[in-house]
Amino acid sequence: MYGYNEGKQQLLHVIEEVNVQLEMYLPESTQVEKLTWLYADIQADFHMIVVLGEFKRGKSTFVNALLGEELLPVDVTPTTATINAVFHGSERKLSIYHENGTVEESELSFEALNRYSVDGPEDANEVKFVKMQLPFPMLGERGVIVDTPGVNDMNRQRMDVTFQYIPRADAVLFLLDATAPVKRSEAEFISDTFEKNGLDRMVFIANFYDQVDEEDQDDLIRQIETRLKPVLKGTKPYVIPFSAREALTARLAEDKYAIETSGFHYVSKAVQDLIERGKQSNEKLFRYKQRMQECLATMHVELDQILTLKRQSIDEIVMYLDVLQSVKQKHETIRSQMVAYAEDRQVEIKTIVHKSFSHFELNLKEDLHYMIMSYNGNGMKELVENQIPLLLKKKINQWIEQYMPAVDKLLQMLERELAIGLATEFNANIARLAVKKRGGSINIDAELSITSENLLSTQVKAGIIAGSVGVIASLMGGIIFLPFVSLAGFPLLQNMMMKKQLEREREKLLPELDEALRQVGLSFRAELDNQLDQLTKDIQDAALMRYEELIEFIYAQLEREVQERQDTSSVLENEKYRFEEMIVKLKNWVRQVEAIHIIERIGD
Repeated sequence: MYGYNEGKQQLLHVIEEVNVQLEMYLPESTQVEKLTWLYADIQADFHMIVVLGEFKRGKSTFVNALLGEELLPVDVTPTTATINAVFHGSERKLSIYHENGTVEESELSFEALNRYSVDGPEDANEVKFVKMQLPFPMLGERGVIVDTPGVNDMNRQRMDVTFQYIPRADAVLFLLDATAPVKRSEAEFISDTFEKNGLDRMVFIANFYDQVDEEDQDDLIRQIETRLKPVLKGTKPYVIPFSAREALTARLAEDKYAIETSGFHYVSKAVQDLIERGKQSNEKLFRYKQRMQECLATMHVELDQILTLKRQSIDEIVMYLDVLQSVKQKHETIRSQMVAYAEDRQVEIKTIVHKSFSHFELNLKEDLHYMIMSYNGNGMKELVENQIPLLLKKKINQWIEQYMPAVDKLLQMLERELAIGLATEFNANIARLAVKKRGGSINIDAELSITSENLLSTQVKAGIIAGSVGVIASLMGGIIFLPFVSLAGFPLLQNMMMKKQLEREREKLLPELDEALRQVGLSFRAELDNQLDQLTKDIQDAALMRYEELIEFIYAQLEREVQERQDTSSVLENEKYRFEEMIVKLKNWVRQVEAIHIIERIGD
């Protein structure tokens, strides 16, 4: 068993061993550069901790306590209006990323951050997120804490918290008020947001614990756990009593005893446990493993090809050089054929997806009509401007989660068909041209050939392309709220009405609502099409790249063999032994990588 960091270190160790062998015996391998990228990605990996909670739960004070300084603005009224990301860095620096793409940089200070608070002079709605960089030893150099606005004020920009930051989080710290724990709105947000996954990444911080009478404290924690269990589908909640104000005061005074009694160390340990043994970390490590396994699998193909060449005579080697030269000259023709085939399959995939989404839209429209016509309260404005867009967001996200696995299977089929086509084309050319060149005078023991498995991507085979967090997050961008802004001036949403007048206005509202829904559908379809275009292009390009890389590698080895055949037969036998030995080492590396897995979930 490994912790997350241990697993990464083991992967880095294997990569280092492989690189030594490649440098000595196979410097022209197609995997040298890919291993370099993988090594860099593992080293650059960071851990994201997202802080959530409703307004006035002390989130900013909590983050200040973690940082050990009064940096983020705090007040008795809500202050955080932007998404704030805190990174470790040797220098103090503030970067404001605006919605229009511009970045404003300045010195990090309380005054600079206060400009973008709720009551600050700057328009926080024009800010995408705020990046703060400062020495932050708690999580090491690769830690980042994301401080968020209140989850009960989820406007169009702040929905990014739900659909972009939370899915990528290694840990989610949800702040509750220990004096009034687990309100209905909090339970609904947790249930809606973490319905499918993420519950195992949550730690609940019962803030303001110092304001609870000492004799009631134990009962309070049990009460919070009891209220959370139904929301967490039976999973035992991890609740930490905490006082952010006491922890901040203690850290500023460097009072070790007060830091201990505030609950600070429990929070720190919970974060570390989630990073080391949480599901999100396991998934990231799994993806690193997949990339490593793909590199090793391709190396195995390359070594097999080299050993095949070692068994050929010099006449056969020369013949294969001529054959591969002809195959290389056909690259562009083959590429054009494969692109045309992929585009036809892409149209088929889009047709299937659009048909499913059209059916989804029809049912959604009926549900929204029913909501409007059956709603008799005076909160129609809240229903149309907030509740319906949030419901749409949830429903569309559910549709994505339901149908992306089917899209994954279609993409897997596409890549397999491309791989089969490329392998068949290559082998047919080799066989046809070899017979022609051979003229019956050369006896070939082992023909050069490739299989479709040699050209398949591990990620596509594992079905993690269309369903990846990045794709889903981009599909769930800011496309939901904007069409409903135009309804803000509708009389029904502004005034109390008599029953007959209410019915007339509702009838007028429905066509407007339908148009807003139509705009949402058009925007979503366009974004979905863009994603499918990119995914199919990536698969097509990757298959062609692996095909061309493999041919170039074989051709380079053929040229190398011609030069090396000047040596004695004993040297040739040593060469064969060397590569056979490397295959043995490769199998050992495969076993080492397969053994890397970590315990999921922190202990109860």
